Amino acid sequence: MALDMRRSKIVQSADKQGIATTIAHEFAHQWFGNLVSPRWWSYAWLNEGFATYFEWFITAEVEKDWRIEDQFVIKEVQVALAADCLESSHPMTNLVNSPADISSIFDSISYAKAGSVIRMMSHFLSTSIFKAGLNTYLNAHHHNTAEASDLFTALHTSFLTVNPTSEISVIDVMNTWTTQMGYPVITVNRNYDTARTAKVKQERFLLTASADSSDNHDYKWWAPLTFTTNTSKDFTTTQTQIWLKASENETDLTDIAANDDWVIFNKQQIGFYRVNYDDTNWNLIISHLNSDQFTDIHVLNRAQLLDDSLNFARAGILDYTTALNITKYLSREDDYIPCIAADVSSVVYCTALREGGEEEWTFLKAQYDSSNVGTEQVLLLTALGCSTGTQIITNYLDLSISADSGIRKQDASRVFSAVYANPSGVDIAFQFLTENYQKISEFYGGLGTIGSILKGIAARISTQEQLVKLQSFVAENEAALGDAVTASKQAIETAQANLDWFASNRAALVTWLREHSPAAPEVTTLFIPTTTQGATCITISTTLISEMMRVTTAIILTFLSWNLSSAHLYSLSSSSHDTTASTQYRLPGDVIPRSYVIKLIPKLYDDFIFNGTVEITVEVVENTGTVTFHIDDLEIDEDSVVVSNLDTGTTVAVTNQTFDEVHNFYTLTLDQDLEKGNEYNILINYNGHHRDDMGGFYRSSYVNSTGDTVWLASTHFEPVRARRAFPCFDEPALKARFQISIAVPEGLHAISNMPLNTTDLDEDLELTWYHMNETPMPMSSYLVAFVVSDFENTTNNFTAVWHRPGIDSQAAYSSSVSPRTIQVLEDFTRVPYPLTKMDEVAVPDFSAGAMENWGIVTYRRIN
Repeated sequence: MALDMRRSKIVQSADKQGIATTIAHEFAHQWFGNLVSPRWWSYAWLNEGFATYFEWFITAEVEKDWRIEDQFVIKEVQVALAADCLESSHPMTNLVNSPADISSIFDSISYAKAGSVIRMMSHFLSTSIFKAGLNTYLNAHHHNTAEASDLFTALHTSFLTVNPTSEISVIDVMNTWTTQMGYPVITVNRNYDTARTAKVKQERFLLTASADSSDNHDYKWWAPLTFTTNTSKDFTTTQTQIWLKASENETDLTDIAANDDWVIFNKQQIGFYRVNYDDTNWNLIISHLNSDQFTDIHVLNRAQLLDDSLNFARAGILDYTTALNITKYLSREDDYIPCIAADVSSVVYCTALREGGEEEWTFLKAQYDSSNVGTEQVLLLTALGCSTGTQIITNYLDLSISADSGIRKQDASRVFSAVYANPSGVDIAFQFLTENYQKISEFYGGLGTIGSILKGIAARISTQEQLVKLQSFVAENEAALGDAVTASKQAIETAQANLDWFASNRAALVTWLREHSPAAPEVTTLFIPTTTQGATCITISTTLISEMMRVTTAIILTFLSWNLSSAHLYSLSSSSHDTTASTQYRLPGDVIPRSYVIKLIPKLYDDFIFNGTVEITVEVVENTGTVTFHIDDLEIDEDSVVVSNLDTGTTVAVTNQTFDEVHNFYTLTLDQDLEKGNEYNILINYNGHHRDDMGGFYRSSYVNSTGDTVWLASTHFEPVRARRAFPCFDEPALKARFQISIAVPEGLHAISNMPLNTTDLDEDLELTWYHMNETPMPMSSYLVAFVVSDFENTTNNFTAVWHRPGIDSQAAYSSSVSPRTIQVLEDFTRVPYPLTKMDEVAVPDFSAGAMENWGIVTYRRIN
C-alpha cells in the first residue's frame, strides 16, 4: 500500500482509506513492535497482528463514517480463513531460523490471522479488559522484548481482576490459537424431534485433506461461541455465550431455538472459525435470505454465510445446491460489504482494454506514463493486462522486465498478475515465462519470482492441455529452476486440484445454473481470475457472463471463481509446532550491544559505494575470546578494527578476522578473553553498497519537473538487513542506543529516527555533517532508519510528511490524519508516544508497503 501524494481533486474515498489505514498500521507499530519488540522472529505476529488490528479499528475512530470495522471481516478475517485452511499452513507462533525463514513468516498468518484472532480475543475478554491488559503488557515490557506468553499473562491478570472466580485461562485459550495451525469448523446439528436442542462439535477445517498426511496432531481449540435466532435477532451482543473447550470434541446445547426458527452462530464473524449446519437449518436461513426481511440478518453474517457455505462446498462437506441457493439473494443485496466493490473504476478501465485494440492500449499506457497519482498508476498497470491482443500482451510482459520501461521494479510483478488474471492472458503469460524465465530471473535477482508467477498462473489453469504444458516445463527445467522448484511443484498440485474440482462438480453446477437462469448456458469452462478489490469480488469470464445475461448468475459465478482460486493464492512456509529458534543462525550471546555511534558518507553517483565508521559498546555476559556480529555485503577494513576495554582504557589485540557468508557472521578472534561484566568498545571502518534492490541502505531516484533524475538514499532493514548498512548485532532482542551522523553534499539533507542535533561543514570533504540526537531508549537494529534526499516537508504539530519538492498540497490528507491517529492510539493504550517527532517519508522505490521505523516511517510512493 502506498503513501500517495495526489492532487486533491482526484482524492477518492478508497484512496484516503488506503492512506489512513496504512498510517494507522505503521503508527501502531510504535507501540507494538518498537516500544515492545518480539524476543525473536517466531513471535512476529505480536508486531504484525496488532498493527493489522489497529490498522482498521484505530482508523474507525479517526474516520467514523467509513464503516472500517465492517470491512475488516472481508479484507482480513476471510482472507486469513482462506490462507489457513491448507495442510501447508503454519502456527502464528512458529519456528524460524534462517533469513529466508524469517522473511517467509511475514505472511497472511502473521498479519491477517493474527489480527483476526486479536479481534476475537478483544470480544471474549470485553473492550475494557482488553485495553487494561494491553496497558499492563506495554508497561511491563516497554523498551524491552516479549513473547506470546507475556501478552497472555498480562491479559489474564486483567481478566481475573474482573472475573476472579472464572475457570477460563486466557493463556490456555490463546495457546490453542497461536501454537497450532488452522482453525475449526463448528458443526451445529439440531434435534428437531426434541425441540430446542443441538449438538455442537469441532474439527479442523481443511479445504483439501491429503490421504497420506503424516500430521497426527489432535487439533482442538478453545472456541468462543455466540449465536442468535430468528426470534431474538440479537447480532449485537458478541461476548462469549458458550465455550467449546479444547478437551471436547462436542457439546450439547439445550433451549436453543424453536423448530421453525433458524439459528446463526458466530455473530458478526467475531470467532476465527467457520460454521456448518444441518440441512434443515441451512434451508431456514436460505428462506429468510430470499425474503424481504433478509436484512434482519447482520450484514457481516450475510458475508459469513456466503463465504462459509461456498468453502464447505469446495471442501466437499456441503452440497453445491445449498451453497448456491444462499447466493440467490445477492441480486437484491444493496450493501457493498458482502460482495459488491464500491469502486468500479478498475472494471471500467479493464472493459475499455478488453473491447479495444492497440490504439486504446497505447492511450492508456500514455496515461500511466504521465500520471503521478499512485493509486491511479496501480489501476492502470492492472488494466493494461486486460487486452485480448496476443502481441499487445506479449509486448507488455517484455516491457515489465526492461530497465527503461518506466515501470518500477517494485511494481513489475503487477504486470504478470494482471495478464494471467485475464482469461485470455493465461496461455500468453505461461508461454512468455517458459521462453524468458532466465531473463525474468536476472531482472528480479533470483528464481523466487518464477515460482510465484507459476503459482499465480496455476491457480487459473482450466484445461488439461494447460496442465500438461506446466508439468512438462517443470520436468524439463527442474535443475535450472533451482529455488523455484518447490513452488513450481506446488503450482502443478494447484492446477490439478482445480481441474479435479471442476470434473467432480461440473454436472451439479450446470444443472443448478440451468434451473436458475433463463439463458440456460452450456458451461464448459470456469475461468479463475483475480482482483485487487478484496476477498470476494472476482471478475468472471466475460463470455460466460454474456451468455448468462443475468446479474444474479454473474454474481454467483463470481463467488465460485473466488472460492476455487482463493485458497491457492497463498504461499505459506511448512508447518511446525516448535517455537524455539535454532541456534544455528543466532549470535553466541556472550556479548550484547549497549550503544552504537554510526558515521556514514553516502555516495549517490558512480559506483554508489558508501563509507562508514561504527563504534559499538558491548557488555560481556560470559567470558569469551571471540566477538561475533552480523555483516552483509560490507567490506571491513581489517586494519581499522580496534577493541578496547572501557574500564581500563587498554586495547585488546585482534589476532584473526573471519566471515561466515552463509550466516552473515563476522568474528573477531582476540589474544585474550573479554571478561564478564566489563564493557568494551569495538571500532570498525568499512564500505558498503547503495544497492538497487530496496534493502539495506539502498539507492532510489525520481525524475523532477525539468526531466532530470534526482538520486536519494533510503533504508529498509526489517527483518535482517541493518547488517547491510553497518556491522551490528542484528537480532530484535539485542536492543541498544543509536547515535547517527551522516555527511551529505550541498542540496541534500539527512533525517533519521531522532531529531537533528547539530550540523557542521567538513571543508576537506566539502560535505555537511548532520548529527542526530542519540536515541533516548534502546531499540532493535531493524528499526534504525535514515534518508538522504532533497525532499521538502509538510508539517502538522510534531508530524512531518517528507516528499519531493513542489507537491506539498498533495500531502495534505496524510498530514492531517497523522496527529489524530497518534492521539487515538495514545488514548486506547494509555501509553504516550515516547518521541518528540514523527517523520513520514514517501520513498519512490520501496519493496514493502511501509516500514515502521521508530520516529521515521517510510512509505512506498509510486510516481
